[in-house]
Amino acid sequence: MRVKSIDQSDLLEICRLHKLSFDKAHFTSVLPERLLQKYYEKIIEKCEYGIILYTPEGTGIGFAVGGKDLSGLINPFIKNNFFQLLWLLIMHPRFLIEKVRGVLSLIFKKQNIISEAEVILLSITTNPDLEMKGKGSAVLAEFEKLLTQFGINSYGLGVRRNNKKAIDFYLRQGFRLEFGERDSEYYIKHLKS
Repeated sequence: MRVKSIDQSDLLEICRLHKLSFDKAHFTSVLPERLLQKYYEKIIEKCEYGIILYTPEGTGIGFAVGGKDLSGLINPFIKNNFFQLLWLLIMHPRFLIEKVRGVLSLIFKKQNIISEAEVILLSITTNPDLEMKGKGSAVLAEFEKLLTQFGINSYGLGVRRNNKKAIDFYLRQGFRLEFGERDSEYYIKHLKS
């Protein structure tokens, strides 16, 4: 297994892994290839921490990417691709309803809950085509190794409440529930120095 820090040269493999593994309940699963590439170009550009694991043959095993200040990360992507994203939302109305509900909850929210985590894990996935036990744990372990090299003591992530498989995985990996909002739960993990 080869581990490397993510850079733009990994973009096509990251998009391939994303398409293979992201659940159809996630809006990014309906993005056309070129739009998904633009999405991850922005993420790779703005996120300080990212790793990708490859087999010796060069097939992606999985990746994890995150950063410290993710506010406004996706806004330039949305602005530059507004009409194409709007069209996708119209073509997939359940996502349109989900996004409208999200905006309304932001408008009417009484307080904004802020995570204690130093870094937010924005995207993580593994290759479902590889029959390899422990690949998710391996991706997280390498991501955590990278974080500790930079003196990071905690990181967190958001997951949909109905994604029980992912929640069970994160709990087994030592995460604890930090808070819940609407359809999501936020988990945090403190790293050992």
